Amino acid sequence: MGFFIFRIETTLYPPVRREFGEDILQECILFAETKIQRYNLRYKDKDGSFKKVYFRTYLWKGVTGLMLAHIKQNRKEINDKFRLD
Repeated sequence: MGFFIFRIETTLYPPVRREFGEDILQECILFAETKIQRYNLRYKDKDGSFKKVYFRTYLWKGVTGLMLAHIKQNRKEINDKFRLD
């Protein structure tokens, strides 16, 4: 949880964070739950060599994508409410 909260706190503008932070946090938790099941500890690159892929890096990119998708999805509401244009 702390990982997600840190990412949200350091990425989103305070008014957007106050308005949508909880929703984004819930999405992050659901995202992590599904990704834990799919995470491949034995990842191989194109050449067939084993390669380390840290789970935190995997989550970091996914959480960033979730935040951006949520902002894009609610862009009109954010612009109307906070005048961020």
